[in-house]
Amino acid sequence: MRPKLVVVTLLLGVVGLCLIGLLSGKFNRTEPEKPLPNPAIVESTNAQPAMVEPVATNPVTPTPQPAVTNVIATIPAEDYEAQKQRDLDAISDVLVSGNDDANALNVLASRFENVDPEVRKAAVEAALQLSNTNIIPQLNTALEHLKDPHDKAAILDAIAYLQLPSGNQITNAWEIELLKQKSMKAKQLPH
Repeated sequence: MRPKLVVVTLLLGVVGLCLIGLLSGKFNRTEPEKPLPNPAIVESTNAQPAMVEPVATNPVTPTPQPAVTNVIATIPAEDYEAQKQRDLDAISDVLVSGNDDANALNVLASRFENVDPEVRKAAVEAALQLSNTNIIPQLNTALEHLKDPHDKAAILDAIAYLQLPSGNQITNAWEIELLKQKSMKAKQLPH
């Protein structure tokens, strides 16, 4: 008999909690706000016009929330420095990769006429490091467009350097010249 009493007590407790929850939800509801009456509209039941004093109302207007963005405001100097750093990094990447394919040469060629003198200088030096003669036409094009005489001189020096014969050709030419000198000396000696 005791187990029946425990089960009935538990069921009554659960039903009681459910009733309390329902009743508290019904009574704790907030009424929607009723709009305040507009003072301009006056309804009069009297025959005489009533004097209406303006009532100061504070209409509840939601304040607009700014949209959340991930934009970071920068000043032009910061943008300039960031672009300069990206250009220098691109030139550095070409040098580190050691590629002298068309894409690498285009990366360098696009920086020959850069607005920043440091980027222009780095691009010309990178072209010298790669020692690829295929970049000479881009250097000539940049030479035509640049106005700074120092940059023009640097590009002319780079073109002259790239047009020099390679190390093997120099060695072979030196050896040939040495052989010519030896043969001339041999011809000059009396027999």
